[in-house]
Amino acid sequence: MGTYNGQNFLAEQLQSIENQTHKNWRLVLSDDGSTDDTLTIAKEFQDKWGCDRVEIPRAYCGRTQLVDEHLKLLGRSPLFTLPNSFRNALYKALPAAA
Repeated sequence: MGTYNGQNFLAEQLQSIENQTHKNWRLVLSDDGSTDDTLTIAKEFQDKWGCDRVEIPRAYCGRTQLVDEHLKLLGRSPLFTLPNSFRNALYKALPAAA
């Protein structure tokens, strides 16, 4: 699930996932540098559900694999304009200087 400054909707979305009848699921939350409480909310649900159920990776510059409900690869997210490198990943992972 991609998130960016989603504090107003994220808790409701995650609660909806928990309320589903299908219980065999795993969620990967990919945040693109939110400046609100999105990550705090995500971590609260991660604490509640466990790290085996909710993953919040901190690596950037990775492409997202698009899969169907059977995890069959459908494709990948668009290429980034900057080359994948540790420098670019680090730049995107750090908050902007005030």
